[in-house]
Amino acid sequence: MDDRIPDQTLSSVRANYLATLRDLPPPLGDFGCRLLRQLDSPQWTLEWALPYWLASALALAPEISTHLVLCNALGLSYIRLEDDLADGEIPEPDRLPALLLAHHFYQTTVLNYLELFDHRSPFWRYFKLWLEDWVSGTLGFDASKPLPLSAYDDRDYLALAQRGAPLKIGCAAACLLADRTDALDPLAGALDHALVAMVLLDHLDDWDRDLQASRYNAFVASASDLPQTPAHRATNRARVLEMLYLGDRGASYMERIRERLKLAGDAQLPVKLDQFSRHLGTLATRATAYHDDLAQRHRAVLGKAAETLFGPCVPVGAPAITAKGGPLRQ
Repeated sequence: MDDRIPDQTLSSVRANYLATLRDLPPPLGDFGCRLLRQLDSPQWTLEWALPYWLASALALAPEISTHLVLCNALGLSYIRLEDDLADGEIPEPDRLPALLLAHHFYQTTVLNYLELFDHRSPFWRYFKLWLEDWVSGTLGFDASKPLPLSAYDDRDYLALAQRGAPLKIGCAAACLLADRTDALDPLAGALDHALVAMVLLDHLDDWDRDLQASRYNAFVASASDLPQTPAHRATNRARVLEMLYLGDRGASYMERIRERLKLAGDAQLPVKLDQFSRHLGTLATRATAYHDDLAQRHRAVLGKAAETLFGPCVPVGAPAITAKGGPLRQ
């Protein structure tokens, strides 16, 4: 089953996206073109396709579906730039162009939504709410306060999901345009579960970088109950490595990811979204494969260490893998 957005729709979205960059000074316009190339890939399927899937399920006109995909792409660009700036992922020479371009994408996103909703529409309450959630999620947990993963409650998991909250904005737009606000809360709840799983797996991929930057990381919190501050960095790293080499190798952590994906898939939605269900299945398969590779990697390291100490009779496991961009972003 092909759940991709039709080529004609994507071509229209790309053309309109690039048109918003046409009159910008070259540093910004060039930066925006590079960003589109980065985001225009299968690893961002959910962010691109969800508004299209929902608009199609709600029988909205094709031109409306296309416009919603454009709004989501512009909003995604704003969020991606702000996230990268907050995480220190953009080098100093590019920070000013990135800041200015983020402002451009925010403004352009709002202007495009204004073509669908006037300023009195309830849409803007959702827009404000989920951007505020994203701000809270970007601030994240306080790394100076201990919060082991074993102590998480539902509020803590939802706090993880907040960083993906802007994905719900396109859903609100589609539901309001179709007069199906009854579908919005169940869909937002299912998305929260999916976003928790995606954030948890991103934390697994980013744990060492986050630890080095003193950013709170849930995977580190699964191995250590200490604050994630420079004073505890060495101990936290040792505890993570001990868990990876001698403990369950992340099995209990991966089980939390699978549980959240299952909760998202089991949600009773008033709108039939088969593409979303299939996408969740794909994410679960990738998560399992990533964990299998992770375990093999650390068995291989232990095997090589044992071979060095005791001779070549000890079997060596599989080679290491690379998960650039996050294991769910392949």
